[in-house]
Amino acid sequence: MAIKKSIFKTSAFFKGFLLPLAEDASAREAIIVGSILAKMSINNLDSAAAIMKILEMPYQVGSGYFLKTLLAKKYALPTQVITALVNFFLKYEEQTEEEFETMPVMWHQTLYILCASYRPYLSPEEVLKIKSLVKKQNHHLITPEIRKTLASAS
Repeated sequence: MAIKKSIFKTSAFFKGFLLPLAEDASAREAIIVGSILAKMSINNLDSAAAIMKILEMPYQVGSGYFLKTLLAKKYALPTQVITALVNFFLKYEEQTEEEFETMPVMWHQTLYILCASYRPYLSPEEVLKIKSLVKKQNHHLITPEIRKTLASAS
């Protein structure tokens, strides 16, 4: 109940609670707070600012789950936020062989939500880059759905 009430002061909620929690949240904490976050109405500009801050963090369970939750709300995001989201995912394509890390299912789900929700706002270059990305970062169930989503509006 306290978390719900704190969301009414959205900028303070993000700065003082969600962003510090995202840095080192356990999966259980992320799911609990994320479920509350998903049910509450939040100003889209405050959410866009929080998304930008989350994109600056390394990908972990907490930050990944909160990013997925905020994208699933399908806010009207500024173009610069959508571009930053695409660039965030693309940095996982640029890994060398030694750095290469197979990303978790939640990462693929978040990429799918980005493509499904914001496909009309992606430039043709961004679509091509994402298609190239999913060739390297592949998930047997989610990648075909991402490809269908990107191809459907081309």
